[in-house]
Amino acid sequence: MMKMHNENATTSQDPTIQYVPTEETVTAEDPAETDSVVNFDDSNVQDKLEEYQNSFLGKIISEKTIRKNSIRNVLGNIWCNPKGFRVEQIDDKLFHFFMDEQIDTKRIIQGNPWFFRNSWLIVQPWKRDIDVRSLEFHHAPIWIQLWGLPPHCKTKQMGIKIGSASMGTAVLASELYKYPENKLIVKIKVNLEINKPIKAGIHIRSVKDGVHWIDFRYEKLPHFCFTCGLIGHIETNCKLRDTKTDAESTNQNVLGPWLRSNQFGRMFIDYKDRKYSSNPTKSKNYGHYMPPVPPKLLEELAKMSMENPDQDDALKAAPLHFPMVD
Repeated sequence: MMKMHNENATTSQDPTIQYVPTEETVTAEDPAETDSVVNFDDSNVQDKLEEYQNSFLGKIISEKTIRKNSIRNVLGNIWCNPKGFRVEQIDDKLFHFFMDEQIDTKRIIQGNPWFFRNSWLIVQPWKRDIDVRSLEFHHAPIWIQLWGLPPHCKTKQMGIKIGSASMGTAVLASELYKYPENKLIVKIKVNLEINKPIKAGIHIRSVKDGVHWIDFRYEKLPHFCFTCGLIGHIETNCKLRDTKTDAESTNQNVLGPWLRSNQFGRMFIDYKDRKYSSNPTKSKNYGHYMPPVPPKLLEELAKMSMENPDQDDALKAAPLHFPMVD
């Protein structure tokens, strides 16, 4: 019996027949070769736009595996469960946070960075013109305490000078703080580059005052590797740890938990506030680590005195290190 072929009803090909497309059968247009485009405006996406405007992105700086449910529960409690709070996981360590009230979004962004299980969560506001996967989370605002400054060097200007020289970035703020016994300390706020090892301190020098070592104490500092100094890095997996020689291992490590300090002290004294448990003077390392002055610094300092012979007597009397009197 012959098969009847109905061109109007048939929508599938007969597997027993080999079909070869012809110019008449190929009628679809290549989208790339057409001028067709769909225009839209904010009225078409208004609902989602309002939702996203009260959102922000956050990235966990850690090598550990992070689960969305853990993020939702822990940060929900820390942020006092904002109305409409929900989380979308974009990548392994990248999350999108939503909430109903703009005041909550601003409050959380201003508190950047946040802690999640001893790791930093760095947040940024959502911007519609930027692909969220292309956002960079390489910097975090942080306060650094400067210990070891001679009393007459404790100025905001010195804080700015030390911060810009040691961190390689603009200083966001430099303030004088007082803490118990009315002792004065200089604190600076910088955008810390988290892809670089943190520093234990820096030498400062002047012709009249000599060379001094300044200790850094970081407020709200998360876990970091005591071997290489990278934030979010697990020390047990550090490649540099196994390459240290016995002599290097016996030397005192300049990196350690003493570089962390909780936020303490006030620009205006409040005697009702007694929460100063992180006083660095109680650290086992405080005042004990003082690196030798690099010979190059001494040579340059001597050259400076030759260029300023009137200050030569002051240089001879200047100490190489100022006593720890903070």
